[in-house]
Amino acid sequence: MDKYDKAVEFLAANPNAIAQTWTTPFHMKGGCLFVFVTPTGKAHGDWPGYCGCISTVHDGYDMAVTDELAELLQSDDRIPRSDDIGSWTTRDELDVFAEWQRKLDAMFPGRTDNIPDLLK
Repeated sequence: MDKYDKAVEFLAANPNAIAQTWTTPFHMKGGCLFVFVTPTGKAHGDWPGYCGCISTVHDGYDMAVTDELAELLQSDDRIPRSDDIGSWTTRDELDVFAEWQRKLDAMFPGRTDNIPDLLK
């Protein structure tokens, strides 16, 4: 069981925490599901502009660190819309975020090493 599995379990058991966790992922249990689509998991860095999280990139509100990555996220219809954040309560919806965070970690090794795991 990795940190994303733990985050899914925690948030599935505490669905009222999802919206706040999504808005402040670095300070909330389970926030690792909602960090940004960048090599560091943070919104700002050595790339132009502000990069969003999986759902805001999917919705076209924010950019990803590459156009190709943004296109992949935008084409995945399983990603819940950021406008519907209050209704993300199923394990299946949370599992999609876990799947994408794992893909991003594989693309950018060490990506979230600097982000605290609050579910340890």
